[in-house]
Amino acid sequence: MSLEGGFQGRTNKLVDSCYSWWVGGIFPLLQPLLNPVKASSTKESISNDKKTDGSLDFKSRMGIALFNPQKLQEYILMCCQMESGGLCDKPGKSQDFYHTCYSLSGLSMAQHQVESDGKGGMEDTEVVGGKRNELRRTDPIYNAAPKTLAKAMKYFKSLQKPYDSKSSSSNFVSSKPT
Repeated sequence: MSLEGGFQGRTNKLVDSCYSWWVGGIFPLLQPLLNPVKASSTKESISNDKKTDGSLDFKSRMGIALFNPQKLQEYILMCCQMESGGLCDKPGKSQDFYHTCYSLSGLSMAQHQVESDGKGGMEDTEVVGGKRNELRRTDPIYNAAPKTLAKAMKYFKSLQKPYDSKSSSSNFVSSKPT
């Protein structure tokens, strides 16, 4: 993370708002590995982390943040937000859908980092600008809101498989001409 508060894609590159997701999005996946749960097994710990909507609650497994989530929020909101709407990659550039999408995803991730409260408990990172700026939590693997992800997973699980290895090979549609 640079002095500006954002992430760079590689060395000697300028900070770019989309890397708030492409680089910053890995931290919710790494933190459970770096701050292991004191459960008897990984399977038990994962089942304990399941929310009612079926998504995993990474919040219960995290410790301290591996980057400064307040600085990342400040960079996105103060340097990349356009008065006319949307987000740009860096000051002086114009907004576009790509940078708006991944900047908002990174902003959500930064807002929902979990840190130690200094008293043995955990608390969400402070949202820069207060509650009115808070975004919904984004799933760190699929980059989707947990409820939306649960609906998508349910839909795709309900689809009939095009080929089932248990059935006879005559059910398989070949692309080869006969």
